[in-house]
Amino acid sequence: MRTNPREVEVLASFDQSGNVRPLRFRIEDDMGEKRTIKVDRIIQLEVEKLAGNIMIKYRCQSIMNNQERVFELKYERDTYKWYLFKM
Repeated sequence: MRTNPREVEVLASFDQSGNVRPLRFRIEDDMGEKRTIKVDRIIQLEVEKLAGNIMIKYRCQSIMNNQERVFELKYERDTYKWYLFKM
């Protein structure tokens, strides 16, 4: 499982309370091509403080290349950036 953080583009939805839900994200693979991965299920959601920044951690599950994969997306609230932490 890859653990170094990578900034990714995320399509997310927001409800009336301001809660964020990632729907899909775009990642550049090793060949330099961009792939879009749909978030099939959010397994766990927790709020953590990383280096003084509040981050929302989503443990998610998707099917990639006909295999079920678990990964972590983190949303940094103050900068509105998304990171892929584990894949």
